[in-house]
Amino acid sequence: AGALSARDVASVLHGMVALGARPTMATLDRLGYRAHLVLQAQLRQQRGTGAADGPDDAADAGRRTDASADASGGATESGVAGGAFTRGTESDAFSPQSLSMLAHALGRLGYANSRLLSGVAAAGAADAARLSPQGLANVLWATARLDHYFPELVHAVLSEVSRREEGSLKPKEAAMIMWALQTLRHHPQENARALLAPLAARGTAALPVDAAMALSMLATFQMSPGRPVMAALKRIVESGAAEAAAAHAADAARGDVAAGQLGARELCACLWALALLGETRS
Repeated sequence: AGALSARDVASVLHGMVALGARPTMATLDRLGYRAHLVLQAQLRQQRGTGAADGPDDAADAGRRTDASADASGGATESGVAGGAFTRGTESDAFSPQSLSMLAHALGRLGYANSRLLSGVAAAGAADAARLSPQGLANVLWATARLDHYFPELVHAVLSEVSRREEGSLKPKEAAMIMWALQTLRHHPQENARALLAPLAARGTAALPVDAAMALSMLATFQMSPGRPVMAALKRIVESGAAEAAAAHAADAARGDVAAGQLGARELCACLWALALLGETRS
């Protein structure tokens, strides 16, 4: 793993997710440690300083932070902190695309290494202007899924979403960000308008599950989006509920739910959100 470039590390982890692989903790530790070193060098270059994050940064970087990982018998710091992991680090860096891939893979694999995630968040916040809308969503979604809250990353993502031209953010990407905000209990403030705009613009062409997430966020933070946006969200959900009812009846034997359709959990969340927001059928 020490000879892998930043893009290689991101690609390997992304491939594991795509193939449904279940890598060992030792493998994740090795790849994660390499990614951590590259990110730290990248951040030092961006800040124009050779100082590490802290006096114990180099010594502790390979240690896993969660107790369950420590008990799993994976590689320890001494097993991965050899000189091979430092070759090429200073000249390597995660591009916006590879950072997005890395973050998404970490979230999907459930690899909650606090030091690595701190580097991902710092790089994401520093490079927010260069991240694609999907990249912004991936980085924030991954940190939230792994139960790590980085306020500077959240602020950078929300500011960038609001700054960009309307229509650049897709409903799915907006839904991922809204899920992260709800999970982290971070109020979107005035940025909510930019997150809701893609759904309102798509109307019933938007996926019902994305509209359900929007309603859930609004209810969580007790926000009123205004009548036009609320009417658009309700139309999406009502259309999705009708489709889901027909699909559930047809697929009852298998219990399948097509991608984007409302399942029982999403329907319950919609009812809860609408009730909390005081919405009633006229």
